[in-house]
Amino acid sequence: MQKSMKDKYFIVIFLAHASLASAQDHPIPPANPDCAAQAINNKIEPVSINSFMKKCENEMAQRNCETAAVDKKITGKAKIGFIKSCVKDAAHFQ
Repeated sequence: MQKSMKDKYFIVIFLAHASLASAQDHPIPPANPDCAAQAINNKIEPVSINSFMKKCENEMAQRNCETAAVDKKITGKAKIGFIKSCVKDAAHFQ
């Protein structure tokens, strides 16, 4: 696939994810422009793009949920439950 076609493919994927993000009422957007940029920079093949994006977005959701838990001053088992629920909710919208 030509580079310009790859770029268009990633942009379409990103816009599809972004439109889903606007439909949710959750602080963690499922599509991350950093993941799309990483995919382009790492020249991820179209065959592998779905698994790469899912893994990248899950990692970003985990980090964002951990940050949200700290910001909300949630500790102990409540923090673990909050993070698990937050990541699950973010994954649901991916």
